[in-house]
Amino acid sequence: MARTRTVSIRGPWRGMEWRETQQSDQHCQLAINVDLSRGYIEPRLGFDVLYNQSDQDFRGRLHITDSPIGDRVLLKIGYSNTDGAVLFRAFGLDVAELGNEQNLDTDFGDTSNLDFRCSFVNITLPNEAGDARFVTLVFTDTSTYVYDPISNTAPGTGGLSSALRAPNLAKIESGGDTIRLNDKNFSYYETVMGGYIATEHQGKVFRAGFKRGTGVKLSNTLEENQNLVPESIVDSTRGNLILGPHHVTYSDEFDPLAIQAHHVFSVEEYEVITGLIEFQENLVVLTDESIYMLSGGTDADYQLYRVAGGVGCVSHSSLVVVGGSLYFLGFDGIYRYTGGTKAEKISTPIEEIWTGRYPSSYVADEVASLLSELGYPWRIEYRALTQSCGVHYHEADQIWWTIPLKGRSKSVRRSFSLVLVWNITNLSWTAYMSNPDLLGACSPIDAVVDRRSGQEVLYALTQADSIARYGFGASRDGADGGPHKGIPMVWASVRLLKGNTSVSQFRPFRFRLLGKGRTPGSNPPRVAITGDEAAFDGGSSEMTANLPTHPDPDFKVGDDDTTNYFWGHTGEMGELYWTPVSWFTAKVDAKIRSRSVMIWIVDDRGAQAGNNLVILQDFSFEVHSGDSR
Repeated sequence: MARTRTVSIRGPWRGMEWRETQQSDQHCQLAINVDLSRGYIEPRLGFDVLYNQSDQDFRGRLHITDSPIGDRVLLKIGYSNTDGAVLFRAFGLDVAELGNEQNLDTDFGDTSNLDFRCSFVNITLPNEAGDARFVTLVFTDTSTYVYDPISNTAPGTGGLSSALRAPNLAKIESGGDTIRLNDKNFSYYETVMGGYIATEHQGKVFRAGFKRGTGVKLSNTLEENQNLVPESIVDSTRGNLILGPHHVTYSDEFDPLAIQAHHVFSVEEYEVITGLIEFQENLVVLTDESIYMLSGGTDADYQLYRVAGGVGCVSHSSLVVVGGSLYFLGFDGIYRYTGGTKAEKISTPIEEIWTGRYPSSYVADEVASLLSELGYPWRIEYRALTQSCGVHYHEADQIWWTIPLKGRSKSVRRSFSLVLVWNITNLSWTAYMSNPDLLGACSPIDAVVDRRSGQEVLYALTQADSIARYGFGASRDGADGGPHKGIPMVWASVRLLKGNTSVSQFRPFRFRLLGKGRTPGSNPPRVAITGDEAAFDGGSSEMTANLPTHPDPDFKVGDDDTTNYFWGHTGEMGELYWTPVSWFTAKVDAKIRSRSVMIWIVDDRGAQAGNNLVILQDFSFEVHSGDSR
């Protein structure tokens, strides 16, 4: 005799987990453009592009200056493949341009290329007046620059500078940027050198990322019998040092451009330093193979020691500190370090992105075309991984990492097309990708967060040289000022009831949704329900249906039956209508015979204007058992 029972699947929802032995019913197989931070399955917010250059391939970084006095500024610097040069531009936090774009190749002879990387340090420079000058130091592969917001101002910019300048390593009484307090006793660097890795620690600037053979001229030659500077880096004239990728230099305290000759140390010579960051009151030095810790506070008591081996960092820009954890991107995954002698790999649930060994390539027919356009199944482009970045989005308690992918589809022809999102609260993974119809609003290569304006604002820089602001109900390209467009959202459950030993009939299916307005007439949200052998039976064990977004299928406003009504907007203010918002249950009369079942939900407006509509609280279905074949 057949038995009937109801299975309810509800949150708290977990993210993607591809190891079947580790899955719970709350995990999912796919969560593309899904935000789990509020406890629902819902689409992420959108980007609004506020600045767009439509570059074919831009590699750069964003940064927000930090000054307790005056306005703060958004800085953009990077290599433009279209212009064949490193370009710099300054903006207000409203992304209004402060002046003309600066070509660093023309102005300074900067020779960086598509492998462009850099660091920013907000700090103060000394001056003769004795008051602090709040500046941002920009460190690239080939040089060092100073952004001083209240000097070198261009007319009509409201008193804020629009350009970088070269640092002056002379003393302040000679018009320079340094104090050089100990220049009577010690030699100082006199070369403005390259080295893209930098951070502030204990009032000093620590720097690394030097190319092999980086030469530094000293203010005085070193004595033959000196023992402060390693003789292995002193050249034959004794007036120059030769640095490499395993070296770290550091400045005088509160004198960030003054570096004494002996302020240098190194990791193992065969290792390459890939990151510097302050963590737990110490300086952490990450290499391609190890994690080191620098303890102490002065030249006399600095001690460098290796705390973890066998794990390396691939990108300085991927380093993120949240609470008592340091997160970073390695060549084989994403790690969390909390101290001690071991770093924990947290990306194991989605390991296949790195290895390419996906356990199953099957996807429901309903979502196959969209997933192909989004480049799934994903595979990392290791060559560009060194330019990945990480950012903490506090409002949603998430960390985002930009990930380059291999692929030739419409949305991944620019390699940075995937953002992996670590949800700190529920320790889970989701993935963000761009709307393929909004190439100007493609996924970011870098992002920064402003938390000092009364509301958290996330700015993203794309490979099209666009700056976008996150937090809108939909995405807009901005290049043509067109309407906001939806975000391609795909959520797929794990195999539910996969331990079932008998064939069962699953029907009907009920979804608890937030009603947000009339179901659109074209491109409505869809649901696909698949059984175990859907990949082999010609689709007989896949059922699809529209997913209603309002309990009344005939819902409309007045006599107007031509416009889709949503709680939100469809692009133009003249089409804005408000409707009651509340939870309702949508019933889908699908019927599947199988041992297990998967649920696929897609909410993709495509090129149409309008917000995404799906906000799912839970779902349930009836299981009619009896066939033990």
